[in-house]
Amino acid sequence: MALIVVAAGAFCFVTSETLPSGLLTLIAAGLGTSFSTTGQLVTAYAVVVVLFSLPMTFATARIPHRTLLTVTLGVFCASTLLAAAAPTFGILMVSRLLIGLSHALFWWLGQQADWRTPFFVLGGASLVLTVAVFVLFPSYPPAHGGPLEYRARTAHASSCSSSVRESPLPGGWPYSPTLPHSSWITRALPTAR
Repeated sequence: MALIVVAAGAFCFVTSETLPSGLLTLIAAGLGTSFSTTGQLVTAYAVVVVLFSLPMTFATARIPHRTLLTVTLGVFCASTLLAAAAPTFGILMVSRLLIGLSHALFWWLGQQADWRTPFFVLGGASLVLTVAVFVLFPSYPPAHGGPLEYRARTAHASSCSSSVRESPLPGGWPYSPTLPHSSWITRALPTAR
C-alpha cells in the first residue's frame, strides 16, 4: 500500500512539473506576462530540483521517512494551492520554487525501493488504463471515411483555402492544421465543441 501512495505522489509531482507547459498561454494572459517570462516557471522549477536534491537529502537524512514524506507532501499541497490562488506572477513563482523543493526531496524518498518496483507499478497502472479505455471509451467509426478521404478532401481544399499547407510527410500529402469539425474527439468529448 505504501508503494501505491508513493506512486500517486510521483504522478502528482510529475504532473505539477509539466503543468505550466500546457497552460503557458493561459497563465501569461491571466497574469499579464509574456510567454517567455511565464516559461521561467518551468525553468526555475527544474533548476531548484537539480540544485537542491542532493543537499536536501543530506540535510534530512536523520528524519524518519514517514514524517519527512508527510511534510514533503504537505509542502507540495500547500504550494500547489498557493499557485492556484496566486494573484501575481511573483507569488506564482514562489509557489513553484516551493513545489520544486518538495519535489527534490520526494525523489530521494521514492528511491528507497529497488529500481524495478516503479516500473512494475507503472506497467500495472498502464494495464489498468488500457482496459479502462477499451471498456469505457465509446467506439466511433473514423470521421468522413477515414484518413484517405480526409486527405482527398484536403487536397481539393488546397486549391480553395489558404489554411491548407504543404505536407512535410513523404508523398507530399497536403494537410490542414485544424481538426475536421466532426472528428472522433469532438464526438467523444462533447464539451470540446
